[in-house]
Amino acid sequence: MKKTMLTRIISIALLAAVLFTCSLNVQSATLEEIEQKIKQTENQKNDINDKLGNIADRKKHAANNANAKEAELSELEKQKQNNLSEKELIIKDIEHTYDMILNMEETIRQTQEEYDKKRALFDERVKVMYQYSDYSIFQMLLESKNILDFINRVYMMATLLRNDYALMEEVDTLKKDLEHKKSMHEIACLDKEEVLAEKEKVLQMLDEDYKNIEMQYIQSRKELESLLVEEDKLLAKSKQLEEELKKLQEESKKIKYAGGKMLWPAEKGTYISSYFGNRLHPIHKVWRMHNGIDIPAPGGSNIRAANSGTVIRATWDSGYGWYIIIDHGGGISTLYAHARELVAKAGDKVERGQVIAKVGTTGTSTGNHLHFEVRVNGTPVNPLNYVVVP
Repeated sequence: MKKTMLTRIISIALLAAVLFTCSLNVQSATLEEIEQKIKQTENQKNDINDKLGNIADRKKHAANNANAKEAELSELEKQKQNNLSEKELIIKDIEHTYDMILNMEETIRQTQEEYDKKRALFDERVKVMYQYSDYSIFQMLLESKNILDFINRVYMMATLLRNDYALMEEVDTLKKDLEHKKSMHEIACLDKEEVLAEKEKVLQMLDEDYKNIEMQYIQSRKELESLLVEEDKLLAKSKQLEEELKKLQEESKKIKYAGGKMLWPAEKGTYISSYFGNRLHPIHKVWRMHNGIDIPAPGGSNIRAANSGTVIRATWDSGYGWYIIIDHGGGISTLYAHARELVAKAGDKVERGQVIAKVGTTGTSTGNHLHFEVRVNGTPVNPLNYVVVP
């Protein structure tokens, strides 16, 4: 009887041991599966973050390019308006010049008529002078009735000669004046037409430049719009992955916390320069919630895992710089930021005290230090309630 009873107790103990072992195997397998999914999701999210970073750079470049082209268009528009105003003034000046030219043409016509009349009279006088070219003063004396008649004849001859010379000078002056007016007429026409042609050429060049830059501006705007659409898609995908990650982390909460007080994460730093809670940001100079503690330490010194767990994130952020997040189970995770170098990578299983990164000053930082956070179910809590302060 006692033997039977002992046999039953041994059988039950063996069965319980087998069941416990199976349970551990199932839990281990589930943890492995969750960690693998977390790693895959993190990799996908990091890939999307890299693409978003690339798009942000391209967006900035496209926006800067579009703004630059817009400024160029504005400047060209100003130049165009200025040149159009100058063109209008030139046209008005040309119209005024044409009015002057019309008046000048009338003056030239009148001068030409006067010149023609004087020239005809001069030609007639030349003929008369030629006819009497052999008429001498002696002959004039012989033909005179008396001395008084001779004096009158000489006086008349001298007067005629003076008049002829005066007519010659007047004809010569009229000729020079006529040539000068015609020259001014031609110069006025040519000068104004050349100025107008030059202004038209400048305006044509401005129009061509405007069209080219406008095309570049439109291209930059299209590129920017295309990048915005692509960014929206990636953000939507990132949000989806974030939700998946939260679900996976919720599942990981069911796994028991590694346990115990956390190890001080900075191997060569014990001083806390900024505590958990509201503080005046050292760079932005505004009051903000500080989600962790800052521990100054030499650049390149070791950052240690505060407890054992799985690295669920090891990447770059503009604020945190290079940072790592370790899931310790039970919804508890730790974050280590501003690292110079990451030693562990997403998916790695780390032990308490294992070196996971090196102290640096990457991201929004004023000097070498470790920014350390403890999060419960994703919410930052005071790390001093969890770590052993040296």
